[in-house]
Amino acid sequence: KNLKSLSMYSIPNSQITDMHYMFAFCEKLETLDISGFHTSKVTNMSQMFYHCENLQSLKLGNSFDTSQVTNFSEMFGGCVKLSALDVSGFNTTNVMYINDMFGYCSRLTALDLSGFDLSKVSDVYSLFDKCDSLLTVKTIPNLTLTIKVPTLYEYCVDNNGREYKVMKTDFIYDSDGNSYNALPTGIGRITLSRTIEGKAPTPAPTATPKPTA
Repeated sequence: KNLKSLSMYSIPNSQITDMHYMFAFCEKLETLDISGFHTSKVTNMSQMFYHCENLQSLKLGNSFDTSQVTNFSEMFGGCVKLSALDVSGFNTTNVMYINDMFGYCSRLTALDLSGFDLSKVSDVYSLFDKCDSLLTVKTIPNLTLTIKVPTLYEYCVDNNGREYKVMKTDFIYDSDGNSYNALPTGIGRITLSRTIEGKAPTPAPTATPKPTA
C-alpha cells in the first residue's frame, strides 16, 4: 500500500492467466511500468488497477497482449489522477465484460477506442462513469450497444480551498458540429470532441491559396 513507484522488466510471467486485482488498492502508487509483462494467455484483467487513486503514469508496453482477455470490468476503475491512458493497441475480440472499465477516471481527457471490438459484449454498464474531464473520444466502429457519453464537469476551488465541480454538458460533437449524448452506432471510426467549456470545437480556418503568377 505504501509503494509509490514500480518498474517490472523481463518478468517470467508468460504462463499467467489471471491478473484480476493484481495492483488493486495500491493507493500510493504514482508511476507503474509493466512493459516487461507478457500477457498472451491472460483471460481476466478485471480490477487490475482498481482504486490506484494516485496513479499518474502507466506504461504497458508492446508485450501487453489482451487478445485472450474476456473480462475488463473496472480494470482502471478509480484511477482518479490518471490523465493519459493509451488503450489503442488493445485487442478486444474475445471480451465479454467491460463494465466500468474507465469508471471514476475523472482526470482522463482523451480515449482512443477505435480498435475496440465489442461484438461479444451483450451489455455495457457505466463504461465512462464519472469520467468528468473527457474531451476527445475516437469511437468504436460498428457499435451496436448504447454507450452514454460522460457528463463534462469543470473542477473549481472555493475561497476555503475546497474543490467543487460545475456541470458543463452531456454532449460531444463530430467534425460537422453534430451533437451526441451516446457513442454513435453502426458507423466506422470517427473522432468526437468538445472544448473545456463543453462546446463544439471551432474548425480551423482554411488557408487561402497564394495566387499563381
